[in-house]
Amino acid sequence: MSLLYEISISKLSGGITFHFKPNKKEFFVSPVGVLCDELFSLNLGVEVNRKRQILPFSNDYETFDYVEQEITLTTLKYKAKSYKFGLDFEVLFKAPFYPKDIITSVAPFFYIEIKVKKMQFKYDDGKKIKGRLVFELKNKNFTVSKINNFRIIKGYYTAKFKVNKETGLMDLVEDKSKKFYAELMITGISEDVEKTEFEVSKDKEFKKEFVVAMYCSQAVVKKDYKEDFYFLYNKYFDNIKDVINFAIKNKSKIEKKIEVFNSILTKSSLSKSKQDFISYSFHSYIINTRWLYNKQTNKDIFTVIEGNCGYHSTVDVEYNVALFYFLLWPELLKKEMELWIEYTKDRHVPHDVGALFEINGQIYPHNMEVEENCNLILLAYNYWRWTEDFSFISKNYQKFKTLAEFLINCDKNKNGLPDTLTANTVDDGSAAIQFSKEQIYLGIKTFAALTAMSVIAKELKDWGFVNGCKDVTKKIKRTIDKKAWRKDHYIVCLDKVAKNLVDVWSGKKINGVLEGWDAYSIYTANGLLYLLLSDTKLGLNLSRIKKDIINSKLHNITEYGCTHSSKDKSNLWISQNIWQDFVGMYLGVDFSENMERYWQFELFENSQGRGGCFVDTYGWNFLHYYPRGITSIGILYALGGVRIDCVKKVLKFSPVKLPLRIPLISFADWQKGGFPVVEFFYRNGKIKANFINKNLMKGYKIEIV
Repeated sequence: MSLLYEISISKLSGGITFHFKPNKKEFFVSPVGVLCDELFSLNLGVEVNRKRQILPFSNDYETFDYVEQEITLTTLKYKAKSYKFGLDFEVLFKAPFYPKDIITSVAPFFYIEIKVKKMQFKYDDGKKIKGRLVFELKNKNFTVSKINNFRIIKGYYTAKFKVNKETGLMDLVEDKSKKFYAELMITGISEDVEKTEFEVSKDKEFKKEFVVAMYCSQAVVKKDYKEDFYFLYNKYFDNIKDVINFAIKNKSKIEKKIEVFNSILTKSSLSKSKQDFISYSFHSYIINTRWLYNKQTNKDIFTVIEGNCGYHSTVDVEYNVALFYFLLWPELLKKEMELWIEYTKDRHVPHDVGALFEINGQIYPHNMEVEENCNLILLAYNYWRWTEDFSFISKNYQKFKTLAEFLINCDKNKNGLPDTLTANTVDDGSAAIQFSKEQIYLGIKTFAALTAMSVIAKELKDWGFVNGCKDVTKKIKRTIDKKAWRKDHYIVCLDKVAKNLVDVWSGKKINGVLEGWDAYSIYTANGLLYLLLSDTKLGLNLSRIKKDIINSKLHNITEYGCTHSSKDKSNLWISQNIWQDFVGMYLGVDFSENMERYWQFELFENSQGRGGCFVDTYGWNFLHYYPRGITSIGILYALGGVRIDCVKKVLKFSPVKLPLRIPLISFADWQKGGFPVVEFFYRNGKIKANFINKNLMKGYKIEIV
């Protein structure tokens, strides 16, 4: 992809971040993610005959004549041409990540590989070009020194966001009470960092490799007003030189891991633009991660910042992001679920567990009781069915049972659908979408959560609760079948006339008919994906749900995706579009090409729009630096209709596109560096499959349905 666009790269835990804004000629550095970005001048390019050309990350010198940009899951590459000097310039940033390899993934360093070549012409003049590499990183507020083979930059990084205690929202304002001192160190891998002279010809190129690391020894999060939590890398590295030594000593092993991890996309049959979209989303997810530990207790916690919103581990956001955990690293989700259970009170799950640099419980200004209870139940259920680990649920069964009973009790008129405490996460939506009672979205999500709870209760032989859940799910199905269907779609809500309905933002009461109560909505089937993923039987009219999804696409579509509903055109959320696409694909409709629309939106936003790395919203709302785009990785399994039940040892496929090639990464043996791959094709009018590394799925009954 030749287009230049804004992007941030980081490591798991967010302990080192480089933030590139080529459209503004800006470059930012942070040891604490984008929350504490500081602007640096990055002069990276070449000097020939005392004249310079650089990449577009400062205004100090002339930029290259031509620059293009490429990404993978772990790399960012800039390729430039200098017609003035007759040179090709290339820089590759590598941000190592490898599933279940904690040290490699959290170690706060990047590899940087730079190449300078003589530009290729039809007729080479035979001359050599002499010059030197330019690699300068400057900020007047930071001290720069050179010791042996190390260039060292030291200084304070100040928080750029602050919690507004009156609103519970984040203000984009500098918070000078939150400063983090950090070292940044650059070193040449095989020779002195300052040895930059080159001589290139047709057959000779210049190549130089660097390691750049950062280290912050301060606590970065305070939990429960008393416990200090540090970046997890502090547990493995005593100082920044330890990080550098680790990166250099293990370079060949780490780069092999980079190659294996990147291959989960390159070995698929996904188009290049889909691979780019997933890679871009992954980088925006990683900058928001925080893996921390307490030095006194050695306890570690994992949480994810909700982008510019600043909240820790927002449940409804992680409900979507969790596709990443299920495919690659389920233990990370378990750590988040433990936090949610810890801060659950009054029989409902919190929206979040804190914000910015504090974890003390929910900060967000209103609850989403029904929605978040459903989300946690469904996440825990799928975690069990995909990992066989029942310990989290069994340990907390009484709490889960309480959450489910809460859902049941939110139905006051006894038709099965919750009609109280139904404000949801779509906080830029119309009243019908966000606040209405008896929402079909929450009714079906409650159906899904109670279906999951009935299976959980059965496992624990709690037969009374099994029957109680089944009675309610039957009631929900009956109500939805009789009252929610309108010719070709499900309406938004049953209770179309608002009576003293409260707008949770303004506190004002809403009365009268809710505009869009009978519209086409993209949220109807939102709660079903995890039941489909786990091959759980659904007692719903799936042909109607399939028709609802198809018709909502027809009525809500715009250039970049579907709006909340056919009557609420104020905004669209990319992540919720992706989620609906996946449910539709599990029901047999190929919506995979919609991802091309979403990628075009991200390119537009980050090349000439508002910027902000992954942006989830198109409209007046602006959710940016957002982690939820990594939901997109689920397309690998949605295309194949992959259903997994590790408890029953069943693996089913129902591909929606042929031919198709999918890496089955949830079965990967990351220690040995291998994962199964399945290829689907037609032969004699039937769908056939060919498996590579099938031994990694040994013991599973495999079906194509």
